[in-house]
Amino acid sequence: MNNNPMPLPDGVPHTGEKFRHYKGEYYEVVFLALHSNSDEWMVVYKPLYENPIAPYFTRPLHEWDERVEWEGQYVKRFVHID
Repeated sequence: MNNNPMPLPDGVPHTGEKFRHYKGEYYEVVFLALHSNSDEWMVVYKPLYENPIAPYFTRPLHEWDERVEWEGQYVKRFVHID
């Protein structure tokens, strides 16, 4: 692991913030974590619905705010909700 991880960009999700995934489900950010092999920042988040498979998920931070194609349009993967 590098002692100088990639700096966090502006506008990263913060602990406790809630988001809607483009497919409709809701999630809450638990924290950001550093991947031990790649020095890549990861978002650790939990579903706000019953999920028997896993209580938490991770996604690379660079994917969190990206646009994906959904039903013929490009939309943000996660949208912050109040």
